[in-house]
Amino acid sequence: MLLRIIACLTLSLLAGRSLTSGVAFAAEPATLTFAPAELTAKDVGEGWQVWSEPGDVQGAIGYRERNTALAVDAQDVVWVGTSRGRLFRKEGEGWTRTHLPDHVQITGIAVDGDTVWLSTSDGLRRLVHDQSAWQLTEFRQYYSGHPSFVSGGYIPGEDAHRLWGYVDDIFIPRSEPKSYAPHVISTEHGLFSFAQGYGVWHHFWPHFTGASSDWLDLRELLPCRRPTCMTEDQAGNLWIGSDGDGIVRVNAPARSLNERKADNNAADPTAFTRFSATDVGIPFRRVHEITPALNGAVWCVFHGPEKEKYIGRYYQERWEVVELPRLKRHTYQDQKVIRTDWWDAEPQSIIDLSADKVLIGLNNYKHRVAVVELDWSTRQFRDVPAFEYSVTQFQRTANGQLWARSDWALWNQSHNGVADNRLPQKAAP
Repeated sequence: MLLRIIACLTLSLLAGRSLTSGVAFAAEPATLTFAPAELTAKDVGEGWQVWSEPGDVQGAIGYRERNTALAVDAQDVVWVGTSRGRLFRKEGEGWTRTHLPDHVQITGIAVDGDTVWLSTSDGLRRLVHDQSAWQLTEFRQYYSGHPSFVSGGYIPGEDAHRLWGYVDDIFIPRSEPKSYAPHVISTEHGLFSFAQGYGVWHHFWPHFTGASSDWLDLRELLPCRRPTCMTEDQAGNLWIGSDGDGIVRVNAPARSLNERKADNNAADPTAFTRFSATDVGIPFRRVHEITPALNGAVWCVFHGPEKEKYIGRYYQERWEVVELPRLKRHTYQDQKVIRTDWWDAEPQSIIDLSADKVLIGLNNYKHRVAVVELDWSTRQFRDVPAFEYSVTQFQRTANGQLWARSDWALWNQSHNGVADNRLPQKAAP
């Protein structure tokens, strides 16, 4: 404990602030309440239904408001954030909504019990449930790396391009230990962790090589400081994707190394595993998404330096990869081909239906296909006609219901013929 206090004090001195002023980086809480929201659903085939846009409820939207975040919590409550700071929740059959006072874009949602964390286009927000209301606290500054000082600047607007303070996502593991979570994922600023006892954010994880050793600087894990995604697999390993630094896996036993006694201080070379393009076997640069599979595997979406697009599966200690096809489209005149266009299927999201079938959300700005189903055993793709917009995120509830988000719509599927479609749980020791 003394070492942690010293470390936090040192960080505050480096930032030119006292420990007390560091805790004050969070603003005074505001109070939010949720009001009923009328959203309706209609069937679109194959067990899927599409919901009226949260951004369009009761005609109260601004121009081009989009769905920008989706999450489901351990109680199967569905959360949706929009580009204008509105937050929707579906508990049981009914929807409710609230909005952030400054209408910033919500970029990510992470729920832990009665606490909801939001990453936004201007720092972080924390909602804590207090009887019938929610207490909202804002976080804009960190000890190491300041979101308000992002390099470069873009004109703010409802498209929410890289504003000063933009962070991309926020992540909380489902299994214990959850020390120093949530984690903030920002391709502009790096990966951050939260010191619960001090109420501050920093680039450090505590003592991953022993109880009396130095703290681990997350910039050593990702020197390029461009994390893109983070998830937890069935065994409790944490996976971090990046743009330029491959994949780093925080192996499950390393999550509790900080609990070791001071006399057990030897470095553990098995704490982290790195996967480069050579390890995976493809020339990827960006890891666009990582998601856990039902059978303990991990699925990845890879983007290559020459517009190559791949789906990868890590299963039983080895990688398998499939390249997404390029689609040819001809333009005819007088029964002759006068133009040929190629559409490169750009995967945005992925979720598995079974051990050998996955849904892949695509950017479909040049083609009508928004989601394809991949049969991993045959390497065959088929269109899923229920979707009409680019699907950027999938989520699965604990009872096996699937949700999908695009900028302009939400879908859910209560069943898909899979015997066990529930969220993977951490394996028993």
